[in-house]
Amino acid sequence: MSSTIFNSQFENCMRLLVALDKLETAVTATELADADFAATYARHFGLGRTDLHGSTAFVNAIYTQRRSKAHEAIQLLVAHGYAYADHAGDVPRFTISESGAHLVSHVSSSYAQHYQRYVAAALAALRNDTLHLIGVKEEA
Repeated sequence: MSSTIFNSQFENCMRLLVALDKLETAVTATELADADFAATYARHFGLGRTDLHGSTAFVNAIYTQRRSKAHEAIQLLVAHGYAYADHAGDVPRFTISESGAHLVSHVSSSYAQHYQRYVAAALAALRNDTLHLIGVKEEA
C-alpha cells in the first residue's frame, strides 16, 4: 500500500464507498469506475463547476490508470465486506453493505458533498448515453 493518501487504495476505496452510498442502485464495476472518474473531473465533463482533483490538461491520459485502480478498489471493498457483488446477471453489480454504509455515515466534508452530487449526475449521464469517456465502454 502506498505511503501517501492521495491516489492511494484507501482514498479510492473511500471515494467509491461514498459513491455507492449515494447512488442507491446496483452498478457495474465499469459504471462505478467511470462515474467516479467523471465526478472527480466534473468541470471537464460538464457536470459541475469544479474539478475536485484540480484542473489538468491530461484528464484523458489519467483515465485508463484510474479505471484500473477503481476496479481494484471495488474488489477490496467486496473482499472486506464493505460492498456486495450480485452475480445474478451476466455482469456483476455492486451495492454498499451495511458496514460500508456505517463507515460512510462518518464521512462529512464539502469534498464528499460535491463528489456525491457529481457522481450521481455522472451515472445518470452515462446511463442516458449523454456522457462519453475516452476508452472502451464494455465491461472488464
